[in-house]
Amino acid sequence: MVEITINGRNLHEVRMPLMPHAPGIISSLSYPKERMRISENENEILIQIPSFLTLELLRQGILLMEKSFELGIRGKSKGKFTVVDLSYPTEPGNELINIRVRKVLQPLAAKQRVKA
Repeated sequence: MVEITINGRNLHEVRMPLMPHAPGIISSLSYPKERMRISENENEILIQIPSFLTLELLRQGILLMEKSFELGIRGKSKGKFTVVDLSYPTEPGNELINIRVRKVLQPLAAKQRVKA
């Protein structure tokens, strides 16, 4: 179980609209934290989340392929990241999409300005 936040949005709270069962009925789908996984390295993180959630993050503009985004894990900010790879699972029955992200490193000059 892991809490993941992208650009301030908790992924377990993202609602995906479903086709209504009847007129006037609003239905949505969300995934619990237990359906999300994280593997961390020094400057890269592998995020594994359900395929429908991945699609909804892209549809809503929460996750952008070309731009950096703020990433939080377990309630702590990890900084800015960019997507470097998005791949499908290889195991039958596994619906988790692999999203590999890399930390955006600040140039040395920018770090010195922040300290001043």
